[in-house]
Amino acid sequence: MIIRLFLALLLLVVIMVFANWYGARATPAQRSQFLRQLVLYGGAAALLILVATGRLPWLFALLGGAMAAGQRILTLLRSWQFLKSLHASTFSSATSRTASDQVSTFDSRFLHMQLDHDSGDLSGKVREGHFAGRELDQLQQSDLLALLQEINTDSESVELLTTYLKRRFGEDWAPEGNERSHSQSTEITVQTAYEVLGLTPDADREAIVLAHRRLVQKLHPDHGGSSYLASRVNQARDCLLQQLDQAQG
Repeated sequence: MIIRLFLALLLLVVIMVFANWYGARATPAQRSQFLRQLVLYGGAAALLILVATGRLPWLFALLGGAMAAGQRILTLLRSWQFLKSLHASTFSSATSRTASDQVSTFDSRFLHMQLDHDSGDLSGKVREGHFAGRELDQLQQSDLLALLQEINTDSESVELLTTYLKRRFGEDWAPEGNERSHSQSTEITVQTAYEVLGLTPDADREAIVLAHRRLVQKLHPDHGGSSYLASRVNQARDCLLQQLDQAQG
């Protein structure tokens, strides 16, 4: 073993001396060619030594293990990329659904109303009275005017139905004398505020402001909006922002 090590060191010294001597006399192109040949012949010599000493199977085993490990690493990287893209796609899809499916809810004693954030469509259902269970879209104008007379004791219901009538039939929806002035909005609870803005209790400040902005645009008078619904939306925003400030303070 010591003799082999000595011979290997001696061979290395001879190669270094020869390379230094040759490098001083050769041109850059010749030196480059010499180095390539040295690496090639040196690798071949090392391979022959491994064959002669019976250690070549060990080298093959090492290379095989390295290749197997490399394949596993590539598989893991591909799986990670796939899971990452799947998560991004799922999150994007969920965010899109949340933003596009928002619906504001306005409840009163006689009516349950919904405003779609995307289309701006206002729909409703009668909760109590002669038309209980009926969708407003299914009622004729004469039926809606009769409903308006029936619910005239509840100002919130009147405001909601009046808004619906204006959006469906235009500003000239009512015969003379049937129009009512807007009443003051009642106090709003936190739960109602979330329903008005179409949000869930985990909504942050940015989501609240964004929902308010979208609703205000939908409720603009030029889009068939009403000051009553706009005031409820403003109330809802103020209520939720105040709650966030109190929670953070």
